[in-house]
Amino acid sequence: METPDLIPVKGLVEPLRAVKDADEVKQVREAVRQAEKGFEFLKSSLMLEMTELQAAFTLEEGIRRFGAIGAGFEIITAVGERAALPHARPGLTRCEESPFMLVDWGARTSTGYVSDLTRMIVTGSISSKLQRMYEVVKTALEESIQAIGPDVRASDVDRVARQVMENHGVAAKFNHGLGHGFGLQVHESVRMSPTSEDVFKPGMVVTVEPGLYFPGWGGIRIEDDVLITKDGCEVLSSLSRELEAHTVG
Repeated sequence: METPDLIPVKGLVEPLRAVKDADEVKQVREAVRQAEKGFEFLKSSLMLEMTELQAAFTLEEGIRRFGAIGAGFEIITAVGERAALPHARPGLTRCEESPFMLVDWGARTSTGYVSDLTRMIVTGSISSKLQRMYEVVKTALEESIQAIGPDVRASDVDRVARQVMENHGVAAKFNHGLGHGFGLQVHESVRMSPTSEDVFKPGMVVTVEPGLYFPGWGGIRIEDDVLITKDGCEVLSSLSRELEAHTVG
């Protein structure tokens, strides 16, 4: 008997994974809880002399302390101007070298489901530029979430965020999609971008992560995890979105 030829195909499994069942949503909720507790552990342990790498290791320790088997993906801890790199890898820059740090992280549960969050940690004074640009990003996040619901086009939600940026004259500094689906992988089917053809359905879980990036100065991103419901959406993450100076050792 001849062995049949294997032909690679796309799009057969991805749509099935895009809509989560009740047990999968439960696992995502747990991954969010573990990530948030790990972040609080980082804030309580953070010292100015820590490097980005040490901050990332501390955050993963915190995630594991609260039941995760590890980080959902390689943690981003980017201090100051390095935060202008949307996918910066932790290095030897110390927290004391800038008054703010961008942290993008997630947890992986024992069953393999992940979360994906981003917050800013301010370790010094809040400059007027940081406060002003942060409020733009926060507004883009909140207005985008308000626009999410069943049968809504992902590209329309992406457009909401870009309109906020445009209204403040900084649209060119938002240089990636607004968000993506996640589950067993940190990037799954469903993309929020200007060219996306995806339409939201109840049971989908997505990130919403607007950001602004200024080379030579730094970047700002805020990210929450959102479940599409029959009536609209539910924000699964609960960390404060307010920009506050954090006292560190």
